[in-house]
Order: sequence, then C-alpha cells, then structure tokens
Amino acid sequence: FQTQGKYAEAEQLFQRALSTMEQSLGEKHPDMATTLKDYAALLREQGRETEALPLEERAKTITNGPM
Repeated sequence: FQTQGKYAEAEQLFQRALSTMEQSLGEKHPDMATTLKDYAALLREQGRETEALPLEERAKTITNGPM
C-alpha cells in the first residue's frame, strides 16, 4: 500500500503488525526494530516527522540495547 500511496491502509497494517509482533515475539525482538523503522519511514514520507521520531528511537533501543 505504501508504494501505491495508500498511506492510511499501510499505516493500519503497520499498527496491526506491531501489535501482533509484540504479543508473539515480545517488544524487544529484532524484527520489531525493522518494522518500527519501516513504519517511521512511512510517516516521514507523509511529512509526519514528530510521529516518526519516537518509533525510530524505540527501534534504536532494540537494536543497540538500553543506554
């Protein structure tokens, strides 16, 4: 959906995927970081930087561990 410019649909799928992944894999699983980064990219593509930042920070925490 993202490549087709159907941002609302893509965002719903990202949110559902993150919820499902958190329940099945846990919030610190490396796959969560990838999905968070991809979701942040979708938001940035729409000019929603302030919403993307927390997702990117969360992905960094997963990837790099707690600071």
